[in-house]
Amino acid sequence: MKLQPYLVFLLLTIKLSVAQNLNMIIQVNGELCVSGVTNSRIAIEFLDGTKDEIAVHYVPGNLIVTVNQLEKIQADSVSRISFLFEKPYEKGKFIEYSFFEIEMKKYHFKKDYLILHIYDFKDRRYRRKYGCLTEDEFIYEFEFRGSGTLISCK
Repeated sequence: MKLQPYLVFLLLTIKLSVAQNLNMIIQVNGELCVSGVTNSRIAIEFLDGTKDEIAVHYVPGNLIVTVNQLEKIQADSVSRISFLFEKPYEKGKFIEYSFFEIEMKKYHFKKDYLILHIYDFKDRRYRRKYGCLTEDEFIYEFEFRGSGTLISCK
């Protein structure tokens, strides 16, 4: 029985050494995503044209990637990084999903914290406010120390 606490400590130590948390908060239309972020992954495009996808896990406040995955993301041969995920929302009696593809930069993974603000144009007020800035179905911005802010159309 005395072996069990040591085994738990060992497993926690191993898990912490292979996982790297990116302090990241996701807000969609001003609401914190505390649950419902599904199918989250990072798509990487390399200079030679090849592509790879890495499954990641999001819990409020943390985007969890392994150390090996982080090294792959930070490699010199990477030309483009995208964070992809789905978010469910209720539409009457039904649940629909919004798919988001967010372009990230290598320096985002080195920040103390990131707040990802997404404005989904399914909500009319955000379409009016930011719709003139893009042809996409949503617009996003990263907030971190020293970042700028998104300027609205009106």
